[in-house]
Amino acid sequence: MLAGLLLGARAAAAPAIQDLDDPPLPEAPKPAAPPASPPPRAPAAPAPAPGASPLPPAPVAPAPAPAPAPPPEPLGPVPRPTLPGPAAAPAPPLAAGLPLAAAPPPAAGASPPQLDDFARRTKVGAYGVGQVFVDGGSNVTAKLPLAVLSVEHRPADWLRFGAAVQVEDGTAGMQQALVEVSPFHQFGLRVGLLVVPIGLGNLSPEPTSYLTVDRPLTDQIIIPSIWRELGVGIFGELVPGLSYQGALVSGLDGTGLSA
Repeated sequence: MLAGLLLGARAAAAPAIQDLDDPPLPEAPKPAAPPASPPPRAPAAPAPAPGASPLPPAPVAPAPAPAPAPPPEPLGPVPRPTLPGPAAAPAPPLAAGLPLAAAPPPAAGASPPQLDDFARRTKVGAYGVGQVFVDGGSNVTAKLPLAVLSVEHRPADWLRFGAAVQVEDGTAGMQQALVEVSPFHQFGLRVGLLVVPIGLGNLSPEPTSYLTVDRPLTDQIIIPSIWRELGVGIFGELVPGLSYQGALVSGLDGTGLSA
């Protein structure tokens, strides 16, 4: 029985041994890939004929200029400043012999330059004091204690003409009429009907410079205000913030003074 098993095992292993001894089958050859075709070449330019001049190169179109960036949007109530755009190309020079274009006529309604300069150098002003009183019985009383109209003109920076007319308590009169010459900041000369430079009420007669609501009693009782006399005066500014002025004027009428 053991011999039969051994014979069967040998018989079963025999085909496997025969299979191992057989040579392997050759693999089928793979088809070779076709060679890559070269890229097409541009046709060569024809050779120039003998004796002919070479052709100039074809012009190349310039690249378009980039569009300018849009201006930034303004933010807040005040717009921000924007950079100026590209400068315009300069105008070509005029050919020799061509007449220049005539200046355009002034716009309709525009004033001549001489009148503009006169208006720039002329000042017209006015000031005054108005009072309204209402008593317990609802009675209203209005008064105009002071009203002044002034005119000033400067033909040059160093020359000034000034005049002022005032109405005080119903009486009209000339407040001042003078000519000022100031060739230097440190020295100037004025001649005519001058406001005497004594007291704050005379130096600054405008109601907005009063230290009180009404004209101070000092300028009403002790120092005449507005005090003006015929005479000659000097003025100037030695340094910034330090100025001076003085005048030589006619005297007071002693008959109108009381002790």
